[in-house]
Amino acid sequence: MVQDQCEVSTKTTSTRASARGQAIILVTLSVPVLFGLMAMVVDVGWGYWRQEACKTVAEAAAGAAAVAAKTASNYTCGNGVACTGSATTYADCPSSPTAPPSDNLQNGCLYAQSNGFTTGGNGGRQRVSYAAYTSNPPVTGSSPTYWVRFVVYDKTPAWFSVVLGSSWTRVSAASTAGVFQGNPGCVYILDPTAPKALTVTGGTFSTGCGVYVNSDATNAFYLTGGTLDLNNGAAINVHGQEYTTGGTVSPNNVNQNTGSVSDPMSGLTVPSSTSPCSAAPVLTAGTLTLYPGTYCSITVKGGALTMQPGTYVIDGIFKNSGGTVDASSGVTLYFAPNPPNSSGLQVTSGNTMVLTAPSTGAYAGLALWQDGTSGSTNSQTFTAGLTINGIIYMPHTKLTYTGGTTPVTQTIIVDTLDLSGGAINQAATSANLTGGIGLTSASIIE
Repeated sequence: MVQDQCEVSTKTTSTRASARGQAIILVTLSVPVLFGLMAMVVDVGWGYWRQEACKTVAEAAAGAAAVAAKTASNYTCGNGVACTGSATTYADCPSSPTAPPSDNLQNGCLYAQSNGFTTGGNGGRQRVSYAAYTSNPPVTGSSPTYWVRFVVYDKTPAWFSVVLGSSWTRVSAASTAGVFQGNPGCVYILDPTAPKALTVTGGTFSTGCGVYVNSDATNAFYLTGGTLDLNNGAAINVHGQEYTTGGTVSPNNVNQNTGSVSDPMSGLTVPSSTSPCSAAPVLTAGTLTLYPGTYCSITVKGGALTMQPGTYVIDGIFKNSGGTVDASSGVTLYFAPNPPNSSGLQVTSGNTMVLTAPSTGAYAGLALWQDGTSGSTNSQTFTAGLTINGIIYMPHTKLTYTGGTTPVTQTIIVDTLDLSGGAINQAATSANLTGGIGLTSASIIE
């Protein structure tokens, strides 16, 4: 019995030793494969990270080039914007872009450089290319007025995969940005929620370049009377909906549930002013000539006031209750922010005032600017006798037209608009304004 047990023990020990030897062989054979897999994982991860870097740079460059093109006077290749000759022609950014950039595309190259990528950079392993044109964008389903596409390449060394025969990791990414021009508008009503934001109960309104109503109310456009003539393909675009019980829209080109709009002139720089303001002139008879400057207020009770060309900053009220005001030589009136109803232009019925915006300078086309802040809304009423040629910019003002037949050629940007009488006549073009103010935007589309 003792001998048999020894035989069994000897056989078991031999079997275990054989198994251990097989495991060592299998582990030894798998080590190169395991290291190869680890190398592949590391290098794939590195390549993915570098591709994300290329994508970030491509988006930054394309966006910068499109934003720089947003303010172009026109979108003609070689005139208003830079192009590469065709929709399929690409060019390389210079190896050392210079500032300031010579055109909007070079602005994109500078952004790529600031993010660490240039053509020939990193020992010749980087490349930044672009294409730009006004038609046939490379992204389907999008129709920008002008587009620009940046492609960023990077060639990085393979840290571990070289043992498998791969010395380099090549990655690239592309991004396309577009400049979009919305239909120009002659009226922008900016309140986002007000019911009856555009109210028409009487009067005549004729426009050749359209209306945008930003309110999302179910009665954002409230029409019970009056006549609206839409010319030159103009439309009334309502973020909310229309409520109609009367009145006439001809042709009935009203678009409901459209996209929201923003203040198209929000980037204006406030005119410089002096403190304290000049003593408030009061004209009761005869004639008076004023020159640009800062005034506490202006009052005309009789006589004739002439305003020389330039910008007038008014800290209070400009009131004409008994005379005539000639501001037709190129004048911008700026009313500084004040509590509601303590500032603004007041022309009582039976008196006349002609205000024409300057055609050149920082405020070209801008006739009347009444400043304010959100939540502090002014109320303003325009009556017969007031003629304004140029832009009325009162984004925090509830504006009402109440009567008279004096034609007014202007663009209106207000919080809300109520037309119960009078006449607004807006051509598609004028000496102060061409085609209204368009909503131009630049955005990444790929």
